[in-house]
Amino acid sequence: AADGVRPRPGWVRPAWPRTAGHRPPSPPARYDFQVGVPDVRLFPYDTWRRLVAAAWRAGREPGDHADPAGHPDLRAAIARYVAYARSVRAAASDVVVTSGAQQAFDLVARVLVGPGDVVAVEEPGYPPARDAFVAHGARVVGVPVDAGGLEVSRLPPRARLVYVTPSHQFPLGTAMSLPRRLELLAWADANDAAIVEDDYDAEYRFADRPLEPLHGLGSG
Repeated sequence: AADGVRPRPGWVRPAWPRTAGHRPPSPPARYDFQVGVPDVRLFPYDTWRRLVAAAWRAGREPGDHADPAGHPDLRAAIARYVAYARSVRAAASDVVVTSGAQQAFDLVARVLVGPGDVVAVEEPGYPPARDAFVAHGARVVGVPVDAGGLEVSRLPPRARLVYVTPSHQFPLGTAMSLPRRLELLAWADANDAAIVEDDYDAEYRFADRPLEPLHGLGSG
């Protein structure tokens, strides 16, 4: 320029004035990378409203003293689904419907974990599950994960319970190999330990058929 000041390129944005109590507006997010958040635009709202309205008209409203394990029809439907999709042998009486994964972790911890018990979890792993076991007095030990899944050889020998996400490891996304699954089952049997299998995202297999769950590979 004639005055010796170089023109600013068009892609350079002016600095926002740093005045007290004033922040620049945040641009709208184009991509949402939150974990486990579905695209609500895909939910069949019209179908859902129609089915709910039909249920109310039929007089099938929930009572004040519903089954604490969940609606019997829903539990039966879940049992049929896991039998078809995951080859899990379960009756409706084996299914407990919770208000989310965290309540399920809490129930498992109440039943299987006592103060001071050693609980093995994947490292890295799912923090809310770890928190649930800690809340019930467990001594949580992180176990490394490699390309084959949880490193069974590094499990603490006194572990009372092992929590794993074998179908889709959180957060790395790897699947536990079949040899490693069998090794984990053998370890649990030899050490009289329980396995909590979180079948997280098991349906999302785009190249091969889903791997057998630990439940189907075990003898009991």
